Amino acid sequence: MEKQDFKPTIKQLDNIAHALGIAFYDALLNPRKELKSLPIEFYRNFFQVADSDYWNILCEKGFATKYVNSAHGLKYYYVSETGITYFREFFMNHISYRNPADRDLDYLKYRINLYCEWCNYKFVATNDNSSHILSAYLNYWILKYRVSHTTEDIINRFLRDLKWYYKKGLLNKE
Repeated sequence: MEKQDFKPTIKQLDNIAHALGIAFYDALLNPRKELKSLPIEFYRNFFQVADSDYWNILCEKGFATKYVNSAHGLKYYYVSETGITYFREFFMNHISYRNPADRDLDYLKYRINLYCEWCNYKFVATNDNSSHILSAYLNYWILKYRVSHTTEDIINRFLRDLKWYYKKGLLNKE
């Protein structure tokens, strides 16, 4: 896999965000406008950890660099310009604020799938876990039937959104 073909995972992007001082989880899942923007300049750029497969892969692909403090043996990882550029583009395309009027069902599905990837939940053979969640919400949750604890976790996480889409009649199209 060449550098230009490499796409960091959600967990790797979280490591990049953490190194840059960004609360990625909150920005990823919370629809509030104040969490959906990046600063012009990041106030920090390092991550110290004993060893990390996530960071080592990012270094190998040119998204980060590693510095080992010879006196203490501590490993510091810094996000490279390539990593910062990719992170900014990802953030602008996938996380930036959307006006509530522009939040269609695809927006909700996308957020559900990102959350499932974040939590390593996999309900279906494809990468579209949102179909399982929307079906469970319509066919079980609303009717007061039990669902699995992982499905319940996701429904509770997106309950306000699911209720809004249901009231608008947008979930009935599934």
